[in-house]
Amino acid sequence: MMDSKLPCLTLNRHAERRLAALHPWVFSNEIHETERLQRLEPGTVVDVLDCHGNYAGTGFVNPKSLIAVRILHRERGLPVDARFFAVRIASAVRHREAFYGRDGCYRAVFGESDGLPGLILDRFGSVLVAEPHAFGMHRMRDLILEGIREALGDLAVVWRTENRGAKLEGIDPRSELVAGELPSGGVWAVEDGVKIPVDVMHGQKTGFFFDQRENRTALCRWVAGAARGGSVLDLYCHLGAWGLRALAAGAGKVTFVDQSREALDGARESARILGREKDCEFFEGDALQVMKDQSRRSFDAVVVDPPAFITSKKTAAQGLKAYAVTNKAAASLVADGGVLSTSSCSFHLEEPRFEGIVAQACWASGRAPRVLRRAAAAFDHPELAGVIETGYLKNLLVGF
Repeated sequence: MMDSKLPCLTLNRHAERRLAALHPWVFSNEIHETERLQRLEPGTVVDVLDCHGNYAGTGFVNPKSLIAVRILHRERGLPVDARFFAVRIASAVRHREAFYGRDGCYRAVFGESDGLPGLILDRFGSVLVAEPHAFGMHRMRDLILEGIREALGDLAVVWRTENRGAKLEGIDPRSELVAGELPSGGVWAVEDGVKIPVDVMHGQKTGFFFDQRENRTALCRWVAGAARGGSVLDLYCHLGAWGLRALAAGAGKVTFVDQSREALDGARESARILGREKDCEFFEGDALQVMKDQSRRSFDAVVVDPPAFITSKKTAAQGLKAYAVTNKAAASLVADGGVLSTSSCSFHLEEPRFEGIVAQACWASGRAPRVLRRAAAAFDHPELAGVIETGYLKNLLVGF
């Protein structure tokens, strides 16, 4: 074991339980030496000591954040250098490649779950999009880029800091190409052979949402087995991944709904590539209003994949009502014998309560719901055991 020359921060007794559980976060009220913390520059790497002076881990600090320290490792003296990042990235990618193949499209690194707290890496073939959600990761950008090159080779890398987490950490919002060149033919997400154009520079978050991949696959299995030639309503569709994959699985017609014209243009382009644009219709506007306008229609499958209606405990009451109203309207549009695939990405809404809301909404619409499948995020969004903050997505496939 090497002697560490890093600055040290000592924790108080309030941190004992989290330390024992090997939680990767240390909150500001768990630090004994608050004045020393405030003197440190955001992103400084420190050794963390428990209240007895024993080494507990190495991480980076942000005195301006509620999460004061994010733990990187628990091997004192291990340098946080390019090699450190290369090893962690390679380990994460190895598991993704087992499911999605080499040089594929997937979330390559999912923050705390992959031992790199506050860092998101999404891969689109030869292009990687990085989102730092913590100041320390942003500060170590050059080391991360070296680690990416060592682990994955010479990829184009886009560095994006417009996300909510980065804003809370005090990082200026930017989107820049920091390595390589983007392909002249554009960047694409590919799922089961369906190609979807992605704006990695300015699209929402990293440009695409991989977390629903396996849930989309489950819906496609149902479409292929029970509703070939049938109709699908894709609400909050973004780039249309749910509906596009349903088309490829055998759906006869898909209706896409989103408030973003740019997102709908992407869905339309993908439908054209599939040769199925004539089997699609696109509605730009509020999903609730569109459902009201289409209330006399019915669909074999309805997909509800909204943004988080609950972003904090303060918005819980408003968000719970939004989930109830939205799912009631959606359930009423499902044909007899059809399915509703509905999701919540709100961390502050637990799965049992979400299922209860969906059940009540279905009953209120006059439907008897049967839960065919309960699921979380895709394989490339692992949950760190014992750390509930790494799980957020709930999906229910409900049959009528």
